[in-house]
Amino acid sequence: MAISGGTGPYRKPVLQIFATDGAPLGYVKVGWNDWTHEAVRREAAALQACAKHPMRLGVPQFLGLSSWQGLELLVTSPLPRGVRRWSSENGLPDTSVLAEISELAPGFACELAASPWWHGVRSRIQAAAADPAARSALEQAADRIERAHGREPLKFGAWHGDLVPWNLARHGSRLYAWDWESSTPCVPLGFDAVHFHYSVAFIAQGRPLAEAVAMAASRAGAALHALGVPERAHRLVTLLHLVELAVSHEKARDSTGDADDRFYPAVLGVIERALPGPRGPAGRQSAERAA
Repeated sequence: MAISGGTGPYRKPVLQIFATDGAPLGYVKVGWNDWTHEAVRREAAALQACAKHPMRLGVPQFLGLSSWQGLELLVTSPLPRGVRRWSSENGLPDTSVLAEISELAPGFACELAASPWWHGVRSRIQAAAADPAARSALEQAADRIERAHGREPLKFGAWHGDLVPWNLARHGSRLYAWDWESSTPCVPLGFDAVHFHYSVAFIAQGRPLAEAVAMAASRAGAALHALGVPERAHRLVTLLHLVELAVSHEKARDSTGDADDRFYPAVLGVIERALPGPRGPAGRQSAERAA
């Protein structure tokens, strides 16, 4: 057995299990706090949804989800032998893959402010207790988004949640994706495309957050268009993706006490600067601290 622990607010133990002859048998993700408990349950639900819907995209086989001494244990199979890692140079997978992922849940269209996803975002912001100043800044940002864009009609569907080159591999002609722990069945269509380009810029290339967000907005445009997202909504989808990341970060930070110093508090300033209208006191203070 090999064990890795990870770092930062999203850390969790991951066990890789081998047979006595060294053959890999599977992986066990361990949920040990509120955020990681939810993460392993989200991944279990996503893998089960993939198993129910015949897909060209390959995923690890779901082998079980159980509890032990207050821990949540997700067990998955290894990928086929001989998989080849996806390179950042390969770019974003074909939009047919993104569409296939989005169809893991029934798609629908409605105005942003009326969507279940937006109501969930507002509730999650209110529940974030790690930093009252961050919670206040996110609440004010959500108010401004709703005033400016609440009536914007958007399409919603499922997303992988962390579709990045290091979570992708190819075996023969088939593409495989793993690490579905941030997957949810209802987000604005196009999040996976934005997240791919954002992550390559921010994580792989180490670019500052504001620059990475701008690059994602520019590079995701073709995929968003192919998915049927109208051009007038492209910048909004990029902004909403960043809000999703910020709210998830606060939940993880509340569970561990750790922050991603490259992401926070800079994210509050980037969100502030992306919106028209006056800033509230908490928003001004957060943006100044981020700068």
